[in-house]
Amino acid sequence: MDVEKQIETLRQHGVSCVRTYGRYCSICDEAATALSTLQAENSQLRESRDHWKRLAHELSEGVNGKDAEHERLQAENEKLRAERERKNEALDFARTKDAEIVRLGTELERVKLERDAAVEQLHGICSACKNYSPYHNRGKCRFCTYEPARDKDAEVNDNWEYRGPKED
Repeated sequence: MDVEKQIETLRQHGVSCVRTYGRYCSICDEAATALSTLQAENSQLRESRDHWKRLAHELSEGVNGKDAEHERLQAENEKLRAERERKNEALDFARTKDAEIVRLGTELERVKLERDAAVEQLHGICSACKNYSPYHNRGKCRFCTYEPARDKDAEVNDNWEYRGPKED
């Protein structure tokens, strides 16, 4: 039954009590008034509930949107972190290679100094000379100061040149 009809029925019952009993029935009138008040309050509560539901829905959509944005940013952050890690590894590799290059450069300088010292010690030994010939007084050896069979009247020069490493 409709609430409006119930309220009207209660009011009519109060009036009919006057005819039947000779006095007005205030309980029916109070019940009708209370029911009317409750109906108004119920209507306000429904409007308030609907308002809060809309707000909750909007908030939920906003939170879901923020969650999606948060996930996107986390994925982007992970990508950047991986890229940074890759670059750090490449930088570490480059630093290691740079250190290795410096170490090899230092070792090369040491080996060159040792080679130059060895060549200096070989200076004057004919078999280590680039111009060496088993035949005496041929080519540059003819005027070399280290040639044992050099002509005594020949102009004396130091024609000795390192022949380099022996080829196998």
